[in-house]
Amino acid sequence: MNRALTDLRDTLVRLRAGGLGVGLDARSADRLVSALSDGRSLADASEGAGLDPRLARSVQAADVDDVPAALAALLPLVEEVEGHRRRLRAAGTYPLVLAGSVGVCAAVLGG
Repeated sequence: MNRALTDLRDTLVRLRAGGLGVGLDARSADRLVSALSDGRSLADASEGAGLDPRLARSVQAADVDDVPAALAALLPLVEEVEGHRRRLRAAGTYPLVLAGSVGVCAAVLGG
């Protein structure tokens, strides 16, 4: 297995372990890497392994020669975006919880 495939597998497993939901478990990452090393297309390999189809489409649209290296380079960006998305969701949830609490307090005081 070449270095790019090993890096891709390690990155996917690390992302899953980080809890962001963008990586793959070890078995799925091995399945993806094995399919890529056998010469299957990224679309076929990612579908069978459960990789986010947006990643496969992005790499295929770039039309690069070294697909595993391109995918491994893209994953840290996806990790960063996913982290920002989670923080934004949490920031949007806080005012809703606060408004609900104020509404409950107003109902109790009004009742």
